[in-house]
Amino acid sequence: MTELRYKLEHGAFVASSKITVEEWFKTWMEQYKENQVKAGTIISYTDYFNIYIKEGLGKKKLVDIRGTYSETL
Repeated sequence: MTELRYKLEHGAFVASSKITVEEWFKTWMEQYKENQVKAGTIISYTDYFNIYIKEGLGKKKLVDIRGTYSETL
């Protein structure tokens, strides 16, 4: 329950397995950031998303994205 509450409060909870990165970005901005950060920050986040993330990952489902782990010896 504590983990779920943390995820809800920090925007990490995803109820639907069909949500895309782009859909989640829009939700995150509207529900978690718009009233928490300055207008310039919203513009910066949106610009960075559109330039660096949207084309490559925007249409992918969140559940299909996996991080990579690399260990340096």
